[in-house]
Amino acid sequence: EQVPPPVEATEAPSTEKDAGGDQKQNLATMADPHIRKLQAFLKENPENPQAWIELGNAFFDLDRFGDAINAYVKSLSIQPDNPHVLTDLGVMYRRNNEPEKALEAFGRAIAVQPDFETPWFNKGIVYMHDLNDIPKAIEAWEQLVKINPAARTNGGNRVSELVETLKTRPPN
Repeated sequence: EQVPPPVEATEAPSTEKDAGGDQKQNLATMADPHIRKLQAFLKENPENPQAWIELGNAFFDLDRFGDAINAYVKSLSIQPDNPHVLTDLGVMYRRNNEPEKALEAFGRAIAVQPDFETPWFNKGIVYMHDLNDIPKAIEAWEQLVKINPAARTNGGNRVSELVETLKTRPPN
């Protein structure tokens, strides 16, 4: 089995990212040759799941939601049970304003690897911010706290404290 051409190793995106406009422009400029190289490789090797993942990650970093979704779906059609790809797919669905599909992807990631913290966290984010379902957000985050009592939000706060705050908050 062939492998994609060597590229700089990057950490697979799994949580929300935020890049300023200038940084995004630099990413786009730097990623174009990388994306073209991966696309050329995939024309010759369409069944290589790792190359599809790398392409999805490149689009993820550029906030090209639809392109990232397509690449991740293609990767999953070859190698269906990758919890990291399922989680990244969920994040892209969320950013593409498809919260139900995001929840489905996070659910699949959790089914594959129940102790994987990121999809539990992101599931709570979708319930809270996109669907305004605080009880379901609390439920997801309580599961996360069972897995890792010291789990923290991207801002550094303990998830357990977030859960307690939400439980005592008056309903909208």
